[in-house]
Amino acid sequence: SFPTRRSSDLDALMGWREIFTDDLILLAIKKAALAGIRKWNYVNGILKAWKNEGVKTIGDVQSRDERRNPPAGQQQKPSAKDDYDAIFGGLG
Repeated sequence: SFPTRRSSDLDALMGWREIFTDDLILLAIKKAALAGIRKWNYVNGILKAWKNEGVKTIGDVQSRDERRNPPAGQQQKPSAKDDYDAIFGGLG
């Protein structure tokens, strides 16, 4: 489970819902979970970075991920599209 028990965390989450769609927030949570980090501060950091970079859609996240490809020889992280498909693929 992903801990968000403090009221300040819930307030921050509600604030992000005014900026991002629920799908993008869920994608940020998924990215944190895939990184093995289950802390709200990490998710908050992802969302802050996206806001600062003007991310508005899943496609924006995917483009951002593609620009950040790791150097040759390093394992590539799943793209936003892969994450989105893993989260929502079975819903359609």
